[in-house]
Amino acid sequence: MELRIERAIKRALSIHKKRALAAASAQHLTAAAPPDAFGLDAWDSSINDEVLPIIGNVMEDLATSVSSFLQLSPEIRAQLLGKIDVASRTANFVDKVRTIGSDISAQLIEELTVGIAKGEGTAVLARHIDSVFDVGNRIAERVVRTETHGASEGTSHASANAISAAGYEVTKSWIDTADERTRESHRQAAADNQDIPLDQPYRVGGYELDYPGDPDGPADEVIRCRCSQKYSLDGALGPLKSGDMPDL
Repeated sequence: MELRIERAIKRALSIHKKRALAAASAQHLTAAAPPDAFGLDAWDSSINDEVLPIIGNVMEDLATSVSSFLQLSPEIRAQLLGKIDVASRTANFVDKVRTIGSDISAQLIEELTVGIAKGEGTAVLARHIDSVFDVGNRIAERVVRTETHGASEGTSHASANAISAAGYEVTKSWIDTADERTRESHRQAAADNQDIPLDQPYRVGGYELDYPGDPDGPADEVIRCRCSQKYSLDGALGPLKSGDMPDL
């Protein structure tokens, strides 16, 4: 799931890297008026063409997989899918991706402005471009992992709310990833937040989060989070762990 989106963003970045390298090679860059070698004006088109369709498909697949995994009746499944705002989740994800272009464009202009002022040749400017886009690829990886995880947990949370609205009593528990990379605040969250009411936020590091990766939470508690949730439901459905859903 993450890999599909990451590849799409990197394809878009590669298009703009070629543009920047071509500008440097053609010596269209001047210290007096360094152009936007990245091509920020065209970034939205690259996102719409390369990335938006992939993110939209992944969000649709995620919503469908949640409902299928829960093995609900067709009637409840239809209700559940109707309460998952796929379009909004897709738009929020794409907005985060768009900021990558703004960040890379600004950094590229700064690097090239300094390089041109120093009289650096095409080969050196090309190395600056390579370096900036390497950073862009790393940013893309971080954004994809954070946003995909948040979207996955958010979809699970919306599903649990739909099940609750259908008449089931639902509680939730924070599940941390048991390794040395897990934040201490997330380990504590797992200890403090077990079988709490679905509509009660988790207390994590002094903040309130509706679910792991909640985009309304602070970056320190959200970026690269790998935690999940366990939902406990009355009746025949039994306990369900969001992290146990099949990979897409």
